[in-house]
Amino acid sequence: FQENLTIKRTISPDVLDTRVPTLILQPLIENALQHGISKRENGGILEISAERVKNSVQIRIADNGPGISSTMTADKQQGIGLQNSESRLQKLYGSSSEFKIHSENGGGTTVYISIPLTEDKE
Repeated sequence: FQENLTIKRTISPDVLDTRVPTLILQPLIENALQHGISKRENGGILEISAERVKNSVQIRIADNGPGISSTMTADKQQGIGLQNSESRLQKLYGSSSEFKIHSENGGGTTVYISIPLTEDKE
């Protein structure tokens, strides 16, 4: 994507030491690039944000691609990478985690993750 990709990061300083499961974000970012931004003729925007909300960290991965078609079923909207990510969060955190996918009518897809706040205290 080189010059056709803009990455916007908004990471709250109070979550920088938060432990996030290994490789949980990689498939989400890859999906945004492959299924969102690569579909745009002129590149696009990938937004990554993280903030503390009470005792959890909310992470958001968003792209400005075409979005998810409203005619797709819920099963087809979630490919193997999304299903694996959601499954891993459930196994690690149970009901303390949240995983949502949202697409606007005008385009763009956003994945929301919420996990319990745990800090690396080395």
